Amino acid sequence: MVLYSLIVNTARMIGPALAGALIVTLGYGWGFSIDAATYLAVLLCIFMMRPAELHRVPPRPREKGEIRDGLRYVLATPVLWVTFVMLIAIGMLSYNFNVTLQLFVSLALHDDPTYYSFLLATFAFGAVVSALVVANKALVRMRHIIIGAGSLGVTMLLLASVPAFGYAIPAAFLVGAASILYLTASTAIIQIEGKKEMHGRIIALQTVVIGGAGLIGGPFSGWLADAAGGRVPIILGGVVCLAAATFGYYANRRYVHRTPPSR
Repeated sequence: MVLYSLIVNTARMIGPALAGALIVTLGYGWGFSIDAATYLAVLLCIFMMRPAELHRVPPRPREKGEIRDGLRYVLATPVLWVTFVMLIAIGMLSYNFNVTLQLFVSLALHDDPTYYSFLLATFAFGAVVSALVVANKALVRMRHIIIGAGSLGVTMLLLASVPAFGYAIPAAFLVGAASILYLTASTAIIQIEGKKEMHGRIIALQTVVIGGAGLIGGPFSGWLADAAGGRVPIILGGVVCLAAATFGYYANRRYVHRTPPSR
């Protein structure tokens, strides 16, 4: 589960950067064509799988109220509901980099929008470096979520304060590194803290939260940048991350440490 989260979250960082580079160098058409061709690798991997070697678990019969049971379990487990509260806030108002970075380059730094691909590539490189550290150290505890959120807030405020594109490059690297530390820890903690039989339901809830938060936060960040400037969404995101880290710190001390793990 930790490795899966690491791969998925790192791919979310690298993919947009590669797409931006393809658009700048080869054009939109080639970008879509190469993207379509990559699915051949997926089909090949599926074809190469040997079903006899899979470790199958007998399916459980579906029961009514499974979603409600999952919600009740999350609300009754402090480490999970604290993580979810932080994930909702940060996912909605901070983790909209596909929108905010592009507007930051064009509206705040007044550079050519094609520079966005270079900034996003640096962001992705920071994410990869951080992913390797996370994989080596297994940083998926509650304290790592808090540290990741605080680091993301500080680095986002640093990025928002840079005067020119050259200074934005190292700042974007730091933002990418902090973002993957936070997101990987927050999405993988269910394996550490949750009951095994609840993993599927909690993952489903996480998927809804992450997708729904981006659906709301992306358009809001775009509107805010148009109304108040390209730096404002990043500043807001940094402040929200710091607020979430502060909330997580005190909630962790008050609720998580006083409650035995649910097993």
